Amino acid sequence: MTSSKISYGPHSFPGGPLRYIRTGNQEITLSDAHNQIQQTLFAAFDPASPHSLIHTIAPELSDDKDFQINLDFINWGNIQLVYHVKLMGENRQKEVTALINQPHIPPHLIQQEYDNLQHLSQLQFQFVVKPYCFFQLNPPKEHAIYLTGYIENARCVFGGRGYPWGMFDPQPKYHFEAFSQNISSVIKSTMIALLVMYYDQEKQQGIAQTQLSGDDFILTQDFSPSDPSTILPNMKLIAARGFVKEPLENYIQRLQREFVIGTHYTDTDVITGTFKVNYKSGLPMTQNEINQGIQLGLTLRQKHLS
Repeated sequence: MTSSKISYGPHSFPGGPLRYIRTGNQEITLSDAHNQIQQTLFAAFDPASPHSLIHTIAPELSDDKDFQINLDFINWGNIQLVYHVKLMGENRQKEVTALINQPHIPPHLIQQEYDNLQHLSQLQFQFVVKPYCFFQLNPPKEHAIYLTGYIENARCVFGGRGYPWGMFDPQPKYHFEAFSQNISSVIKSTMIALLVMYYDQEKQQGIAQTQLSGDDFILTQDFSPSDPSTILPNMKLIAARGFVKEPLENYIQRLQREFVIGTHYTDTDVITGTFKVNYKSGLPMTQNEINQGIQLGLTLRQKHLS
């Protein structure tokens, strides 16, 4: 599908976006929902519009007569669909990631996550994917978008639903690769560490509503599955749906209590609010893995946030 300078596809993710759209209880067909998503993406990158995100992220390209945009669906989750956006001029190119809400997710939650990620990146930017800009049609409609930097062939950390802890790697062809036992433990501890690191002492709040299995953390292609020292430098937090307000000591105790249980956002403890942080970990962690993550997180706080 094309519209002027914008092309939609071909898509890298197996099956394309239509297969992964979630409408929930809304009375809308998958085809109509997909059309709404496309229309919002096209509006967000319309070179003729003064509200286009192009003028924010690549103003030097907007007047290029050979300027082209490609929208490539590369991943999905229960909250968002993920697109790789390639902006190409005669001699210049820029790549970003666009995240747009699933039809059953209210667009104001995308604005909220954009604001949350902005806040975390201001605390310490090294381990979080910083969002660039936000877009929503005016008057507000069904979808909202925010852009982040593009991490080439990012690997999603995943565990549960019949899978051990491992990662989905798009290279050389999209596949799941299980971690070794040692790497798996360090991966889990590192995710806990980053939750501790990004606790906001001033606001007395920690990251909540996490979905560590599949949605919250990625590894770059520089991560080596045989070298645990490559985990922390190449791990990125890519989601921040909300926060829980409580002292750091209480937040740490919550992590110790909640992550020894594998969860999914359809579980009773999540739906009822008994669990406030661990919304989807897939598989349980050991107390030792959690405690090692807490110690690493406290060390990182002292090093990076002091």
